[in-house]
Amino acid sequence: MYTGNPDMYRQFMAKLKAATNLSPTSYPITPVVGAHLGPNAVSIAFFES
Repeated sequence: MYTGNPDMYRQFMAKLKAATNLSPTSYPITPVVGAHLGPNAVSIAFFES
């Protein structure tokens, strides 16, 4: 998840994928969540099925 800077998010996810071999999926954070996190935030969440 990211706010305001998709390029920074893509760079971060590329590093995460190289380190963990995970295939990340991106989701922009809603304005409500972004108001609390601020600009240029990057977050990681995972779901186990």
